[in-house]
Amino acid sequence: MSASRSTRVSSRFPLGFAAGLVAIAAVVVLASAALRMSSNVGATESTGPSESVAVPTASVAMPTSSPPLPSTGMVIANVQAIPFAGTGNPVSVIATIENRTGADDRLLGASSPIAATGGLYASCGCTPGSTDPSGMGNKSPMPSWLIRAGETIQLRTGAGEIILNGLAEPLVAGDQLEVTFEFEDAAPVTVTVTVVSSTD
Repeated sequence: MSASRSTRVSSRFPLGFAAGLVAIAAVVVLASAALRMSSNVGATESTGPSESVAVPTASVAMPTSSPPLPSTGMVIANVQAIPFAGTGNPVSVIATIENRTGADDRLLGASSPIAATGGLYASCGCTPGSTDPSGMGNKSPMPSWLIRAGETIQLRTGAGEIILNGLAEPLVAGDQLEVTFEFEDAAPVTVTVTVVSSTD
């Protein structure tokens, strides 16, 4: 009877040992799974790659400014061409002219490759005025306009303006033309002029 009891005790020992090993293995497996889950959570919550990523930069074209006005000579700015009704498709050219030559001079007139004639005009209040089909009935020629050294004059419609006439066809807003301003002493100045609507 003692031998049988000894046999039962010895046979239980390996089973208990094996159960212990299984429990330890289960703990290791659970711990490993918990570690994997925590590492995945950390990767999910990451805000970006750990490596530095080169971001391509686009070159931005800076706006170009208009060329500066000359520091010497006759400086012509704010030039516009305004068509008005009349035979020969006349156009009034207005502008500011600054005398930076260092000496008094005179504006004599202007010309354009697309016009048969060009000259300096002022309103005269003549009759019949606007009933003249040429459109020039209330304008009289000016022989010249004195521009003293350092002075700026303003060409305005009806108060001293350049009038180009004899154009082959009427100009419309947005068209461009070349106008050459002529002076008594200073060199001629050619500028590109944009046509604006007569209602502007």
